[in-house]
Amino acid sequence: MGSVAGLSVAGFADALLWVPRGPLARRRVAGAQVFPSWIKAGWVASCQIEWVSDPTAPRVQEWVVVHGPEDARARLPLVSYDALRFRERPKSGPFSALDDAGGGRWHRRTRWSLGRGLATVCILDDAQRWVGTVMMPESEASAISAPTTHDFLPISTRGSPVGCYADPALYSKEWRDAPNVLMVERVAGIRMERLAVGIVHKDAWDAAGTSEEYVRLI
Repeated sequence: MGSVAGLSVAGFADALLWVPRGPLARRRVAGAQVFPSWIKAGWVASCQIEWVSDPTAPRVQEWVVVHGPEDARARLPLVSYDALRFRERPKSGPFSALDDAGGGRWHRRTRWSLGRGLATVCILDDAQRWVGTVMMPESEASAISAPTTHDFLPISTRGSPVGCYADPALYSKEWRDAPNVLMVERVAGIRMERLAVGIVHKDAWDAAGTSEEYVRLI
């Protein structure tokens, strides 16, 4: 089925939603960042891929791979995968299933510790309501001392259960149709870098007044 920058075309959305298992730092060669932020090779980190996307309800209708100049581009075909075989993947290693981390614990009402050096940080809307979460290394989560604003890109529709990820007093615990998102940082114009993986409650996402935009992940 092929691959792009080391990520399988089959289940491409899930391949983009890889999760770090510990400290995370951009990979540099001779002091320069030569790998894009959206692939695992772009980071010095242990990571894993979960089966979290519903292949029957894609949120991105077209992926375009750009090779160098903007005009050197190719459309990436949307290829599904055999879900049964995917569930039978190795139990350890970079493509393994996520271990059961047990119950999390609150930390300043903004962060859970999931073990393995991974933390879950709350996403708040403009009204300061808890509408979703992002996963990032504990070292980065601990460094957050003030609210920050970021863009979020919907990558796929949730295809597997997830624990409480939004304010249960405002939103149901229904995970179906919730968007899996990448938290990104806009570098310049349409160019964005990946920062973390998250999930947003579908009702909050629908109410946010989102807009479509062509972006280039770098």
